Amino acid sequence: MVPVIRIDDEVMGALQSHAARWGLVFGTPNQTLRRLLGLDDGSVRQEGVEPLTYVSDERTPCECGCGGYPKSPRSRYLPGHDAKHLSKVIKELRERRRQEHEEARAEDEERSAEA
Repeated sequence: MVPVIRIDDEVMGALQSHAARWGLVFGTPNQTLRRLLGLDDGSVRQEGVEPLTYVSDERTPCECGCGGYPKSPRSRYLPGHDAKHLSKVIKELRERRRQEHEEARAEDEERSAEA
């Protein structure tokens, strides 16, 4: 099995730019990285390594934390789970704000008791 690494769009763009300058437009990201790192040319195409224009089809878990997987590799949530996640985040923020308010009130009460 070939290891998988995740890179952001800026890094992918830089790889594509280097590949174009070196005439590796139809090469793989691995070939471009090998050239950048000064390794042998790696011209033998490895099975399962896709061209630079490839968008990974590896699916990632739903970001709400449910453990499910969206159908599209580009999706971050299962249908409706973005709202579920948002409401969870809002609830956590409200709870944190309530705790901070209680702590501030307790500090005020301590100061007024000391005075």
